[in-house]
Amino acid sequence: MTGKKRMVDLAAVRRGLAGLDATVRRWPELTTPEARERLGAYLERDHDMGRTKNAKDKGPTVQTAVRLDLELITRLDAIARKLSRPGLEVTRTDALRICLLTGLQAIEKER
Repeated sequence: MTGKKRMVDLAAVRRGLAGLDATVRRWPELTTPEARERLGAYLERDHDMGRTKNAKDKGPTVQTAVRLDLELITRLDAIARKLSRPGLEVTRTDALRICLLTGLQAIEKER
C-alpha cells in the first residue's frame, strides 16, 4: 500500500452491516445455498459494482428538488415496494424516476 493510510470508518461499517441485516430480514431466501452460489458467481463477473451504466455513461446530471404532498409520497413508496425484488431494492427516488419516464413517454406518444 502506498500513500497515506486511511482509518476504517467503523460507524459506516456498522451501517452497512445493519443494511445487509435488514435486507436478509426482508428476504430470508437470500441466505439459501442457491442464493449464495448466485451471489458468488455474480461477484466473480467483471462488472461496475452491479450497475449497468454509471453516471459517466449517461452524461452529466442535474439535481432537481420538488415538493410533493404526503399522498403522493405514499403512492411512490407503494410503487417502490411493489417493484422491489430479492437483491433489488427500489427506492422512492427510483420509483419517481420510473413514473416520470413512463409519464413522459405517454405524453410524447400523444403528440
